[in-house]
Amino acid sequence: MTRLFPPEADCVARIHAQLEHLAKIKSGSPFSELVVKLTRVGLSTLVETAFWAGLESNEGRTTRVRLAVASPEQVPGATRFAYPIAYDASEIVNLAPAVPSGRCLGAVQLDDGFQIWGFAHGRAIRAL
Repeated sequence: MTRLFPPEADCVARIHAQLEHLAKIKSGSPFSELVVKLTRVGLSTLVETAFWAGLESNEGRTTRVRLAVASPEQVPGATRFAYPIAYDASEIVNLAPAVPSGRCLGAVQLDDGFQIWGFAHGRAIRAL
């Protein structure tokens, strides 16, 4: 299958470069500790999946959701699911309407992709 946002795409490279730049200028902050772990391959997967989820709807509502890429331990007050959920477009579409106001889906990067672990406060992430 042809991907719209492959790791070598200019848009992915530019986003990755911008995240690296932000991590560099915010050196020592929780943001810099989290961002350096995202590879271009991971970023490509994150964007591609979110893009396709955004084109779908659930019960007539378009999919709108924010994502926080961090482990649950890095998010104070996070709501963890009993079991992590696969990070794929259909799961994002199903979960998006259930995300409480002021929160986002929490996802963590694993060796073979991402998993959604629960709900996070978007601005309350800290480095371990």
